[in-house]
Amino acid sequence: MSDIGLINWKRTSFPGSYKLFSRLNLDFPISTKENYYIGNLALISEVRQGIFLSAGNTWDDFSELEFTDFKYEGGLELRLSGNTLGGLFPFDLTFGYAYHGQDTGRPFVSFSLSI
Repeated sequence: MSDIGLINWKRTSFPGSYKLFSRLNLDFPISTKENYYIGNLALISEVRQGIFLSAGNTWDDFSELEFTDFKYEGGLELRLSGNTLGGLFPFDLTFGYAYHGQDTGRPFVSFSLSI
């Protein structure tokens, strides 16, 4: 394991040829009809909040498949969706807090831009 950055997040890897993963989301729209303009840079068209629970594991060989040692996480998130540069590029920005079963909870930020 190695430390990443100044806040001592630990990087863990779960290598394997076989993967089983599942995620359950429950989303609540905060605002879907109003548009929020951020200067001339972006238009936020949807704001959602939600809770999630996910679990999964990887195995090197199919014969090692067992369901007793799953890695899991759960948490809360706030997702902003919109467009930037005159509507050319849709984006999603997510702020959240996740609790991993292997350690304490941590905040996270996710950004995706479709080109």
